[in-house]
Amino acid sequence: MGHYRILAGPESALLAYVVLVGVGLLNCFFGYRLFRVLLGIWGFLAGAALGMTLLQGAGIDPLVRILGALLCGIVGALLVSLLYFLGVFLFGAGFGLLIASVIQQHLHAQLAWPVIAVVAAVGGVAALVLQRPLITLFTAFGGAWVVVSGTAAAVAGCPLRSFPANCVHPSPWALVILVAWLVLGFIGLATQFQLSRQRGRRREAED
Repeated sequence: MGHYRILAGPESALLAYVVLVGVGLLNCFFGYRLFRVLLGIWGFLAGAALGMTLLQGAGIDPLVRILGALLCGIVGALLVSLLYFLGVFLFGAGFGLLIASVIQQHLHAQLAWPVIAVVAAVGGVAALVLQRPLITLFTAFGGAWVVVSGTAAAVAGCPLRSFPANCVHPSPWALVILVAWLVLGFIGLATQFQLSRQRGRRREAED
């Protein structure tokens, strides 16, 4: 099993952060246009992360964990792709959880779990009701958060198991990370609206 240790080492964490930052950039600047594809990617990543967590144990071979994580990732991608509205709800709920996490970590406000559940549910329902504007908003700021926090965690050498709550937010750079997230989020939002307007003009010209 020794040759599988690299899969749990800092190299795998750095690779994971590179992937996260890449997906975050796509979400930030092309979120609405590529939403169905990106939804499948997030479903795969979430399923794989859940699979790795469930298969953690001293007696489980690393290769078995990897294969189990890949299987869970494929199932996650299929679920959110085939059940599109469920995927939209879960994406909105995830953004609600992100907002709750930011409030807790940066404003030092401890939210009770029922409040967090309500925030997540509101995010999910809102994404279903107002899909185009909110998917654009959520992908811009959600992607920006992944880019900024993933970059900060990679630079700090944080292991994946501590990302992001126990690694990024307590750092002395927490305020810089917050400001960078907001700035990149607004840039991503403006870019997506600009691309949408250009696409609309091309359609009008073709008609």
